[in-house]
Amino acid sequence: METNELHRIRLKTTREREWYGNSKRWSSQNPQNVEVGTGQFIGVAGRRGNELDCLGLVFLSEWPTGHGSGANFTSPKYVGGGGGAAFDSVKWYEEKGYALVSKIEIFSTDWHITGVRLRFTDDTAGQIHGTQDKYYNHFSLQAGELVTKAKLWPSEHNNRSYPLTFDLDATVINLDLQSFLSTSKYEVRVHFVD
Repeated sequence: METNELHRIRLKTTREREWYGNSKRWSSQNPQNVEVGTGQFIGVAGRRGNELDCLGLVFLSEWPTGHGSGANFTSPKYVGGGGGAAFDSVKWYEEKGYALVSKIEIFSTDWHITGVRLRFTDDTAGQIHGTQDKYYNHFSLQAGELVTKAKLWPSEHNNRSYPLTFDLDATVINLDLQSFLSTSKYEVRVHFVD
């Protein structure tokens, strides 16, 4: 049975550091470029079952203009399949704004990424989305370090990528989600923290 999977994540930063979070085997598939906006990495969203089914990276696209003005997010593309349940790992504090990603951790097999977990600048860690597996890789962003380029590679299987648009107001979240598949609808939840 053919599956849809994520193979590799690449991040390049303002400090000329480059990280590849990937499975051990090489994928000949073309990568999807990720819009990084301001370079402020604020989270991920995707789908998961027992393993990570698909993943999209979320960045701040522009700075809020003041308290209560909200924030605009990039429109990432999911890379992977349409199975599993929707998840997100994005934190927004109504009074303080967003928490940045300070560390991304991935788990993988020889062929694909099976799980992801984020750690944030507010000293909290998200849950593992997917599963821990044979290999572990991580990348920590330093204070003030921005992402300048990001890419996601599908595995060798029949993959798709899906657009996702975030519009976030301090009190209201409007998600304009395009259907991943013509017969299914998906939901992303952003968690507000007091």
